[in-house]
Amino acid sequence: MGYQAISIAKVEGRVIRVAHPESVEPKTILTAAVAASGVALAVADNGSAANGDWLRVGVLGSGTCELVMVNAAVTHGTALTVTALTFAHDPGEPVEKVLFDQLMIYGNSVNSSSGATLIATVDQTPSDEFTAYVNTGTEYAFYFALEYNSATATDSDAYSDGVASTGYSETMVGSIIERALDETGTRECERISYQWTLNQVNDCLKEVRRKLKTWSFVQSFGYVLGQTVAGVNAFTLPTNIGDPNSPKSLLNVYLDGQDEPLDYMDREDIIREQGEMVRTDCRTQASAGDLTLDIDNSYGFSDSGSVTFYVSGTEYTVTYTGVTRSATAGVLTGVPAAGSDGAITVTIPVDTKIYQGLADGRPTGFSVSDGTLEIWPVPSVDYDNLNVRMDYYTDRTAVDSYGDSIESKAYDMVLHWLKWKMRGALDATGLDNLQDPDFLQYREILNNEAKKDVSGQKRAWTPKINRITY
Repeated sequence: MGYQAISIAKVEGRVIRVAHPESVEPKTILTAAVAASGVALAVADNGSAANGDWLRVGVLGSGTCELVMVNAAVTHGTALTVTALTFAHDPGEPVEKVLFDQLMIYGNSVNSSSGATLIATVDQTPSDEFTAYVNTGTEYAFYFALEYNSATATDSDAYSDGVASTGYSETMVGSIIERALDETGTRECERISYQWTLNQVNDCLKEVRRKLKTWSFVQSFGYVLGQTVAGVNAFTLPTNIGDPNSPKSLLNVYLDGQDEPLDYMDREDIIREQGEMVRTDCRTQASAGDLTLDIDNSYGFSDSGSVTFYVSGTEYTVTYTGVTRSATAGVLTGVPAAGSDGAITVTIPVDTKIYQGLADGRPTGFSVSDGTLEIWPVPSVDYDNLNVRMDYYTDRTAVDSYGDSIESKAYDMVLHWLKWKMRGALDATGLDNLQDPDFLQYREILNNEAKKDVSGQKRAWTPKINRITY
């Protein structure tokens, strides 16, 4: 998981509490005690540190956790010179690199960081559970936080999600986590960090999503993949689709203005549909009058013949008399000179699809593989400029902030999951109790919701995968 944006953990009246930003890898530990006011750290490995870096020394949230800066050149080894410590620290305490030492607090009348007003810039307080700021000035409807490095005078350029002055709604991650902490009394547990709680929410959402592929709350309708272009039939699937490698997450694929959805085609269907068609891409831009045509993979093309391609919706045919065979650097040679039949008469851009034996027309089917959807046959000029739409089931949406929301059917499951996991974090054995009442409640809600959930849809086609009906 990459670096997480800062998050406002809670807003209570005029008090804005910001979760501490996570550290960046790699991390290290103290190998020797260091006294208050000390400036020399002995660590297991200083390889990730450099002069000017901010370090968080001590257990986050403990009373002696603090930020210091590396203020001397670093020679790879086990020693670090830093600004003076405020507290004494023991061997084994963590030493973590953080990218920013301050927080910028913003307010706005709308839930947008655009045009927000800077209220204050405050130091992080890693010795507390959160960095808290009391707004004594103008009150705003929404608040945002932004990380800031006072040494370099640079910010993270990644605002937190906006949080209303009235706090989080019950379906927002922050509200669910705060309620779970209060109801389990685990707020002071060192194992339960800001990032730990977000990880647990995501783990729960994974389990909920796996329970049922057709949850009604993960349906998306009318998504536009792109527009048909003569000679082009491949479209990139959305990144949030449940399964990008099979049709399992698809309900319908259709073209605007056509009265029937497209039929699903498996690999056997595609092979039959393509027939003797061969295709590749133009490798180097060709100009009118060129005597060769550079293509990617030239295997499969006849020793001489003709190829077809489309440029700006117009179909062109070029003839050739020879082929340089290559899987990556093919060349069609013997292209007629300008003015002759079969000559190149237009600029052919790189990646233009080059076909031999092209059978185009009205698309009636589609296939899915490797995050790509292809429609068949290849669109002809008569079926140009149509929206290609799809209805599909999305994957779970990962959360990375207390300001994110949970689907209404899932938020109470997340609450029970969190309470179960938080109690497990307190257990001396480190094991989760599968008889915990909140785990049993989570499982019962999950099973009941899965049984009664109605998507309201029926598939227009039944895909076959390896000859097995899904």
